[in-house]
Amino acid sequence: MSGSEDPQCILTEQDSSMAAAIPRVFPNTQHRLCQWHMLKKYRDELKKLFKEHEGLKIKLLTVINHPLTPIEFEAAWSALLTEYGTRENDAIKGIWESRHLWVSAYLKPLYCGRMTSTQRSESVNKAVKKRGFATRKTCMSKFARRMLDFIQHMNHVSAGETHCSQAENFRVTLQPFDKQLSQVYTRAVFKKYRETYIYSTAFRIDPEEGKANSYLVTHTNQSKAYSWFQHSFKVEADVNAGEYTCECKTWEHICKKNYT
Repeated sequence: MSGSEDPQCILTEQDSSMAAAIPRVFPNTQHRLCQWHMLKKYRDELKKLFKEHEGLKIKLLTVINHPLTPIEFEAAWSALLTEYGTRENDAIKGIWESRHLWVSAYLKPLYCGRMTSTQRSESVNKAVKKRGFATRKTCMSKFARRMLDFIQHMNHVSAGETHCSQAENFRVTLQPFDKQLSQVYTRAVFKKYRETYIYSTAFRIDPEEGKANSYLVTHTNQSKAYSWFQHSFKVEADVNAGEYTCECKTWEHICKKNYT
């Protein structure tokens, strides 16, 4: 953060010391919990539920990960509990009571760069173990040398990815802005942009009657898979000021507020 401001969000596992320290050290930072660790906490109880109720696992994960707004999530949650009769289960209660701290629908207005877990540190741990650089039995002197080997290995991999990313990106359209983005975005980011751009063509945009700079964006292929799916979202678009916001808050979640 260049030493000038507190981070907007810090993701941790359920550590009481961290929960107490963060508001003291970073008073302007919102503390949120890692989604992966939250589900791990109730893993044994959830396994029992999944064995008792066929189809519950996929629907529960869909409800946790898919809804774009708190209203959509709460409607989905209520429908799920009614369908499977699990309203009084302790694990289900625990997940619900702490939902504001880790369920993605509640994190949307908060810049997190799409992160909902401490995945970067977890991925390093996994890579070190999977590639055999270190184990639980590795002594400290060997661990230091092997971590240096690991860093050199990752730098080599990164150099290879950088070389590949210098190749020209496959453009979506012949629009000038598409050409510009293909030149300034990395291959991974441009791929994400390309997927999002193509998906955006599935929406119809209608001006909201009686309101300037307000639009209703509706998906043209409305899925009936889940009754709680939202197919329309209100978008405020002030073109002159260059300000755009949608009730789904996806833009605010993945980009800094001052990004234009």
